[in-house]
Amino acid sequence: MQAAIMVLFIFVTMMLNTDLREKLKKKWLKPGMWIVPSILAVVLLVNLIFAVKNIHPIPPDKEAILPKQVGISLFSTYLLGVEIAAILLMAGVIGAYHLGSQKKKVKHRFLEIK
Repeated sequence: MQAAIMVLFIFVTMMLNTDLREKLKKKWLKPGMWIVPSILAVVLLVNLIFAVKNIHPIPPDKEAILPKQVGISLFSTYLLGVEIAAILLMAGVIGAYHLGSQKKKVKHRFLEIK
């Protein structure tokens, strides 16, 4: 299911091929623009190191939840919620495509950009 959502996001980014990327390309090449992402990357790396150091095995008296059990629960008990989420995601994709594919509308013929 996670792979399907990731593929959905990839398709959305492919559909939203706007001209804004070309304008921002030069801006991202400046070294000052990489300060905040670098700090966030360091914070995430430290968080990952702490998470890996604090991994504890599951005690033998407790049972692990398997992905199959989660899938059975999602598509039996919570089927309505999953279907509603799927419809909302699809509506968002269609809306994003519609907004991204529209050309700039001209209100008057003398203001037309050529």
